[in-house]
Amino acid sequence: MPQPDTTHVASIGRTVFAGDGAALGRLSALYIDTDTRLINFGALTLTHWGRRHTVFVPLDAADLAANSLTLRCGGHLVRHSPKVQVGRGLPAESEAALYAYYDMPYETPIDATRRMLPAP
Repeated sequence: MPQPDTTHVASIGRTVFAGDGAALGRLSALYIDTDTRLINFGALTLTHWGRRHTVFVPLDAADLAANSLTLRCGGHLVRHSPKVQVGRGLPAESEAALYAYYDMPYETPIDATRRMLPAP
């Protein structure tokens, strides 16, 4: 069994920017793909009009700098992304829709279990 990816672990708490340069919020959690053992999504805490909510953001092709993380997608797409409660996995029946939202390929796991879980 491959070891889990740890590339983005140090990015928790960093400021996240959209691909268009807009500051979005802070990365609050990481999610691992149970098939590949790679960290492929993060939970991003946004503050908008004094309200906080957390959304899923794809970390593939994200640019990790010393104090920030820049996503490949735009701010508008991120702000309207499916919401998440930090530390909880995405329900299995919602995973395909999340991947489709970000125009990412998705294969349903053979055993019909979750594919995305909070990273340890």
